[in-house]
Amino acid sequence: MSPPGPEQVDAALAALTGTVSEAKPSSDLERNLVRLRLVAEAANRGVPWSRIGLVMGCSGKEAKRQMKQLARHTQRQLLLAKDR
Repeated sequence: MSPPGPEQVDAALAALTGTVSEAKPSSDLERNLVRLRLVAEAANRGVPWSRIGLVMGCSGKEAKRQMKQLARHTQRQLLLAKDR
């Protein structure tokens, strides 16, 4: 079984939080921000990392690691965009 695509992951995360997915993000930065927001909402609502990882196609521990990496990467992108 192949890992889920970005659109599938975003839709599954939106379903976990009970949010309606918005229009497709037009850039990688927007997609990263949406994904971080959805995961944060799920975690704040008490969804276990193992379930978040399941919709992302990995373990809960790996999902948490990926989200920390994504947060650092996105923060750098935002800082670079601000400087321009």
